[in-house]
Amino acid sequence: MYPDLHDVELQLREMKLTPRPKPEDIWKDVVLLRSYLNEARGYCFNHGRHQFILVSELKKIAEAFVGPVSDDALRVSMKMQNLQIKISKAAPDQTLAKLPPLERFEERREQWNQHQRGLEQEIIAEVDKMKTEKAIQAKVQQ
Repeated sequence: MYPDLHDVELQLREMKLTPRPKPEDIWKDVVLLRSYLNEARGYCFNHGRHQFILVSELKKIAEAFVGPVSDDALRVSMKMQNLQIKISKAAPDQTLAKLPPLERFEERREQWNQHQRGLEQEIIAEVDKMKTEKAIQAKVQQ
């Protein structure tokens, strides 16, 4: 599954966030957000002029589709999607991300819901796999 836990860990190291969240704490959100950003940008790419929007606004839009997510997970997902990001000149404490108008993605809500259910099943399977691997490693180390 992409991104896996190691991918999230590598992104967190590059970003040098303080305090740095644990990769396993944000991994599920990152998987859903990265997939949402990928799908929404792809669907809306040719449907209007791309503009910088507040990251806080992007978070609200994304949460309407994937549910509540952490700010750190959003930052990691935006980095994985290579979004163009800049600091607002009007308010230096706010960050902007360049995106196409995402309103048209609402047309694909039913397809997204199906896709999200599939992703959530994959996440559950991956979590079970990681727990099994961790248990095996613990037994080997004893």
